[in-house]
Amino acid sequence: MSIEVVVAEEVGVLVAPLAAWLSRERFDPLSKDFIVVPHIGLRDYLIEQLPPLLSKGGGGKILANVDFWLPRDFNQNSMGNIPASVGMWNEDRLVWVIHSLLETDKTLVPGYEDVTRKLALAAKIASLFTRYSLQRPDMVYSWAQGQMTDGRKPLSVSNEWQYHLWRRVRELLGESSAEFAVGVISNNEIPDSVQPLLGNISFFGLDYVSPLKAALIKKMASQSEVHIFALTVSLGLHRETNLISVDLVPDRAEIDPLVKISNPLLKSWARPAGEAAGLLKSIADRITYIEPEFPETLLGKVKENISSGAMSVAENLEFENKSDRSIQIHKCHGAVRQMEVVRDVVLHILNSRSDIYARDILVICPQLDRFEALIQPIGEKPVDGTSIRTAVLGASTGGDSIFDLLDTFLELCSGRMTASSVLVTLAQSGIRERFGFSIEALADVERWVRDMEIRWGLDVETRVNAGYPEESGQGTWVHGATRLVAGLLAPDDGRSFIGDDVVPFDDLGSSDYENVGNLWNFIALVRKVTLRTRAGLTHQEWADLIDATINDLFDVSSEVIADQMNSLHEFSQSMREVVIDNRASKVSIMDVRTALQRVAPDKRGRSSSWIDGVRFGTLTNLRSIKAKVVVILGLDRGALRQGGADGDDILEEHPRAGDRDPKLEDRVSILAALSSASDYFIVVCDGHDVSNNNEIPSVIALEELIDQFSLVANSSGLDLNSPLVIKHSRQLADVSNLSVPKPEEGDVAKKAGLLWNRPWTFDAAALEVLRRQDEGSADSLVELGDVLLPEIEEDDPIIGINKLKEPFVDPFKLLVGERLGISLPEDEREVSDEIEIWPDPLGSWKLGTELLGEMTKGVGVDEWTKRSRSLGKLPPGKIGDLLVGELDALVQEMLPLLNEVKSDRSHRLVNFEVSGMTVADRIEVAGSIVLDVSLSKWGRHRRIVPWLKIAVLTCEFPDVAWEALVISRGSDFTTKETKEGVAVERFRIAGDNAETRRNNAREILEFAVRLRRNALRTFIPVFNRATWLWVDHSMTNIQKALARDLSGSYLSLLYPDVDYNLLLGESSTEFESDLPDAKFRAMRYAKKISELWNGGVKVLRSDEKTKSAKDTK
Repeated sequence: MSIEVVVAEEVGVLVAPLAAWLSRERFDPLSKDFIVVPHIGLRDYLIEQLPPLLSKGGGGKILANVDFWLPRDFNQNSMGNIPASVGMWNEDRLVWVIHSLLETDKTLVPGYEDVTRKLALAAKIASLFTRYSLQRPDMVYSWAQGQMTDGRKPLSVSNEWQYHLWRRVRELLGESSAEFAVGVISNNEIPDSVQPLLGNISFFGLDYVSPLKAALIKKMASQSEVHIFALTVSLGLHRETNLISVDLVPDRAEIDPLVKISNPLLKSWARPAGEAAGLLKSIADRITYIEPEFPETLLGKVKENISSGAMSVAENLEFENKSDRSIQIHKCHGAVRQMEVVRDVVLHILNSRSDIYARDILVICPQLDRFEALIQPIGEKPVDGTSIRTAVLGASTGGDSIFDLLDTFLELCSGRMTASSVLVTLAQSGIRERFGFSIEALADVERWVRDMEIRWGLDVETRVNAGYPEESGQGTWVHGATRLVAGLLAPDDGRSFIGDDVVPFDDLGSSDYENVGNLWNFIALVRKVTLRTRAGLTHQEWADLIDATINDLFDVSSEVIADQMNSLHEFSQSMREVVIDNRASKVSIMDVRTALQRVAPDKRGRSSSWIDGVRFGTLTNLRSIKAKVVVILGLDRGALRQGGADGDDILEEHPRAGDRDPKLEDRVSILAALSSASDYFIVVCDGHDVSNNNEIPSVIALEELIDQFSLVANSSGLDLNSPLVIKHSRQLADVSNLSVPKPEEGDVAKKAGLLWNRPWTFDAAALEVLRRQDEGSADSLVELGDVLLPEIEEDDPIIGINKLKEPFVDPFKLLVGERLGISLPEDEREVSDEIEIWPDPLGSWKLGTELLGEMTKGVGVDEWTKRSRSLGKLPPGKIGDLLVGELDALVQEMLPLLNEVKSDRSHRLVNFEVSGMTVADRIEVAGSIVLDVSLSKWGRHRRIVPWLKIAVLTCEFPDVAWEALVISRGSDFTTKETKEGVAVERFRIAGDNAETRRNNAREILEFAVRLRRNALRTFIPVFNRATWLWVDHSMTNIQKALARDLSGSYLSLLYPDVDYNLLLGESSTEFESDLPDAKFRAMRYAKKISELWNGGVKVLRSDEKTKSAKDTK
């Protein structure tokens, strides 16, 4: 019998010979064919391509009675019935056996006592033993025979421990898979179970051949005909490679399969392809080469050059950035820009070539995880009403497996248990449903966590173990859960504690009982597992705990969970099957997590159907697939595997021909992609750092590709009028993407538009963004106000003081927030994972203001401190004491001023109609005084709220001469009148009688209501700080104040490049026609407010001097 081999450089030309073989006349017409393919991508390709070639007489296109095997399937099926003992050498089980042995006899591995992650070391050894069985079965066989060799030479002294450890494992498990394989190969007889397969097995797309596989094929061919349809990256290389004996595989150092090859790229990358060719030729009885055809393009010239194996151009030619579009290198800023460039590349090709469809395009991502989330939203973004359909081959199946969920849960039990990590864990559907949380309920939990200042740590012991003081249990999960339960049982009276330090959480209702109970149950489960595992567990104990936790953590009735449950039980069972019962052997929670991650099933599903769309996949599942356009996306640092010796890997001491080489295998996959592309080969990668715009060097593999392309281009004789390397802009909305540059304008490499003589991007949104930037902020704001805003609705007819102040403080926030309903991140108080060692200035003044308010009510500083600690508001330990001391010192300076106010505190209800609005609120007063006391620094804007309050009170109760007393820390420009660093301003509504005061107050409120209505229609230039400096004619700090106002506003966040001068320019609205004349809009508003302040308010005391109008130029 014989081995027939057909070799080609691209897979498409091999389909017809395969179809001819499958259509042969056979003794049993119902017998099944078995096609061995290297990966599932080729399987799906054949399922699509074969039926038209197999149909007979115009009949249906059917692919029937054919099974596809992956390499592992062939290895197992070709060796017959495998003994049970061989199954015990499964790598997952082997880990636990090795770990148990090492814990029993720590001398088996040198330095084992000093290893921290012992299970990780056991996993590494199990991986090495598995690799030896597959790659060097003769070495493992010699160990079984008692020979301490690598199959030929004695082991080095440093690796003898592996021989002794392997022998101990074999004593426990029996015959290994390597011994069985050697026995099958050396036996002259074909196993009975393999006999029915003979004559029906073929290999398609074979591009890697190990010595073991070659030996199995050779043995099978001794009694049947075997057909191999093989791929190579270079027919010249395949032809010139010498035979490599399967019976006595030489050391890699003894041969050079590339000795006759002069092409530098092949010399650097193609050794695995040469060794595979040598092994295959040694077992083949006949080889047929299918000669390729090359188009007259730069891509065709490069492929021809590689195919020949020779370098037909002078290597000393200088690099010139020239191409004809058939090869393109695009350098970008980060993953998002890379994906945007891929989309525009595809659209350009589809737009210019009527013979290319979306299904003719492959995008190969060496790091698919990096881009998968971007493919659909960017790749399928509609352009001119249409969009490109995309398919991710081997896409994530969606959601986390229970292996991932269990690992996440164990991470909580072994880690800091931060607020965000717990919330993320609870949000996982499998866990959320098991504990009864709805999406809305989790939103409540997040609010509780934020309000209770839960940061990290299960309990106080967790904090103490991390070096925190013993009184730092506040803000841990146990403390927070206890506060929630206490809040259901007893309301917070503002003074009492439950136990020693628990303050009931008061923001709960009757509907929260179930939600609190669910959270308590989850924290209780975390606590139970944490306490059990802190000191480690034996294999048996871990197996029992995992099985119990599965039932507590997951909804086992769920079909999705149930489908994966068996795999997880197999994992725990593999821990129980350890032959050695060593109860002293403890496994840490971190080691178990490592083991879970290793055995977790791949979340990537099998390749999806080949839809009529652009297909995305990995170097593995798209390797060698034929396409008119091949794009390599993300050829960046870390995308390709790197070499590097592992000192414990015996195979690397004396590597043999056919041994795996991950570094070069990835590069051979790039060459295979190049061979598969018929019309375009495109590489998209990073060229600049997205954060700082610094240039990033290309990875060495890409530089080698560019060298090859450039050398061929320089001597190709083609008309090359496009750039080879294109450097893209940092943002899509850039003029370089929206215009067609001239070749002589600057660096051609940056002119993407030169590729197609049209603007680079098809994205209309980029043009709109650029147009707005070019038109300037004033036009953009007018457009925003006049066109893009939804129809204005009537404002709520009843408003409080806080809504009345909004247009004075940040009118653009009012416009965007209420009119558009947009909430920017600065408005959201996010959950924090870190304990504040010292609060920021804003946090300090809030705490100080709270302390001041409590002390005016008769609460002592010690009582306030204890309660604040329990609420998690203060830093831990002595740092918190230091902060309280500083705050208390500031409060003591203010108390004498407050003591001057003798009246008791009370509240006045107001309900007053003005300009069609009802101002309704509850205002705290001390007699006839409105107090506004804060530890924040003094600023004129601090008068806004008390000013509005006394105006409302005056309208409601005009017979009372209402006053406002504003007390705060001294500002940076306090005067000698400032009392010990405290700034004071006292004022009232002007007027000697009730009617005058009421008229002045009404005028203030009418303006405030109109200002709010106008702010809901368009942007108004009223600023929290700067406007009040204009009011008081204090021009010294106006620029600084304006910059500060704009830096924190919504205006700055939405328009970061806004020209502030334009904000002060002219505008005309019905409201603004009544404002005083001034050069700038902002000054007109300031003049109006100044009129209301100076004419309607009488300042009784001010410890901060302001310039008068006559002193101001």
